[in-house]
Amino acid sequence: MSWVQLQQVGTDVAGGLFYKKFFQVQPDATKLFPMTVRMRYQDWASEAEEKEDDLDNSPAMRKLWAKVIDAVGSAVAGLHDVNKLVPMLNQLGMRHVGYGLKPEYVQLAGTILVDVLKEGLGDAFTKEVENSWVMVFGFMSATMLQGFHAMREEIKSHERSMMSSSRALSDATSRHSGSASATVVNIELQAAQAAAEEEEMLRRESEDVVAPLRNLPSLLEKLSQLQAEDTSDKVHWDP
Repeated sequence: MSWVQLQQVGTDVAGGLFYKKFFQVQPDATKLFPMTVRMRYQDWASEAEEKEDDLDNSPAMRKLWAKVIDAVGSAVAGLHDVNKLVPMLNQLGMRHVGYGLKPEYVQLAGTILVDVLKEGLGDAFTKEVENSWVMVFGFMSATMLQGFHAMREEIKSHERSMMSSSRALSDATSRHSGSASATVVNIELQAAQAAAEEEEMLRRESEDVVAPLRNLPSLLEKLSQLQAEDTSDKVHWDP
């Protein structure tokens, strides 16, 4: 089973390779991991020192990105309850709005993860294994991004509400300056229309990503059963 083999390689080793490859492709993403963030994931049992100017040799980053691999690998192995996993991923996506995450970073991470698995598992990284990891990561990332977009739209809705309140106050205080008031209203209407169009576009994008993955829980259950049968066969035939 690929997850067992990867654990034997070491998820911390894979995590180190994961983040380094990611930053090589997307160096701007390093801004999301200042020292204040990395210290939250410091491995205090490790003798390696976390240095602010040495992101390439960061024990905290290895630990953090290993957690991503652990989460996906556990789902591939059927160790997660999908009904509990979905709300957790939604909440995770909501929190990442405040971290400066860009949706394209998540998509890139999926591509990099495949490269890491291919390098770490070698010949054991079959097409079947690749499909399993890609399918599960796709489901998890889409669920997370649903929460991300929902929170971002909630924030925008609050901003529009504040704008509306501000407009009402502005109207009340400038009723006698008709032409100026009309200009302000036109600008605000245009901004509101643009925000509504962006909201609809994001909703459609989110639906396009999630729709093909709606049957994933049943596929995961089937995959877990197949893995269990495979393990049972191995136990039966071993002398």
